Amino acid sequence: KKKKKKKGVKIVIDSGVAKIKSYDPITKLVSLKVEYISRSEARQRSGRVGRTESGLCYRLYPETTFYEIFEEESRPELLRSNLSLVLLTLLASGIKNPLDFDWIDTPPAKNIETSWQELLSLGAVIYDSTYFLTPIGSMMSKLPLEPRFSKCLILASKNFNCSVEMVTLIAFLNEKHIFFNPSNDKKKKALNNRKKFTSEYGDIITLLNVFKAFTSYCKNCRDGSAKEDENNLHRWCTEHSINLRSLMNVKKIRKQLFSRMKALDLPIVSAESTFHNSFQEAESIVTALLCGFYDHTAIYSSKGMNMRLYLDRAYLTILHREMVHIHPSSILHGTKYRFVLFTEKLFTTNNYIRHVSVFHLEWLKSIIADDQVKREMLLRLQSYEDSSVVYS
Repeated sequence: KKKKKKKGVKIVIDSGVAKIKSYDPITKLVSLKVEYISRSEARQRSGRVGRTESGLCYRLYPETTFYEIFEEESRPELLRSNLSLVLLTLLASGIKNPLDFDWIDTPPAKNIETSWQELLSLGAVIYDSTYFLTPIGSMMSKLPLEPRFSKCLILASKNFNCSVEMVTLIAFLNEKHIFFNPSNDKKKKALNNRKKFTSEYGDIITLLNVFKAFTSYCKNCRDGSAKEDENNLHRWCTEHSINLRSLMNVKKIRKQLFSRMKALDLPIVSAESTFHNSFQEAESIVTALLCGFYDHTAIYSSKGMNMRLYLDRAYLTILHREMVHIHPSSILHGTKYRFVLFTEKLFTTNNYIRHVSVFHLEWLKSIIADDQVKREMLLRLQSYEDSSVVYS
């Protein structure tokens, strides 16, 4: 969909479909489904040819599908997204009732209601006949992040001494394609090279290990010419099947967030320099993440809990008791850790959780505040007192 002109394109094959992300406010699940594109998107695809030279566009669907099934325009992203950040921004701008706002496309009432509930649970807003920002909510609105992440960053800075790691993690989670799948002849070597980054605590610490190794390599290859250094970085990334452009974007996002933190007088402190061992580092980072994602937690199902879940190697979310599976891209895929935290829930062929990390029950119980939703969660946790880690 980018508007860059690509020279030499003579043929475009249009399947008529695309993978579309949409948010369900009832299940709070982001689904990735193959759906028909719109007529305007079809025209855009055909426009790839004929810009600099003549060409053909082959549409793999009947003309009747184009005119009778395709909509003229795509459904706006606002109508299929979580609105927490939008509501927080509106509230910070002085608009207390979003229903009174002059939307170009008014979001569904259920989306707005669910997003208010999320902001209430994060302590970003309070309700007293109308919604008001709390002090932490006011600070969250000044960070260019989804509310969950801004809550994590503020507490990582003030309470858990790991804001440097949290900034890096947030930057990674805003990038879609960190790793790529190498060709079959290079796959085994690349996967073996990646093992040096793997953490027993899961994807979260593993991503931090990747960045630590990358920055270390960058420092060590500054002795040659700029071209030589660039080639060395490309070679290092290729050997580990890591996207260099994504890593450079992570560095840019980190720089922007650190600048914003300084403007807000948020302490910039590293867990690595504060704590004395990897367990304490992981505890501080994962606990800070739990502050924004306490409801994104799941327990591995034992035989006694649910035989079907056990046979499916599935997890059960603690708060909503939904069956989920660890995504195949996770390094924890196929394992049986007792408790896991995830930052994304995605439906494709199954209910998957992504960016998964192991945590101990005490870490979660330590940050559960005294409100209705978290009290309900605490009651459920009473039956999960055994916080031991189970290995596959």
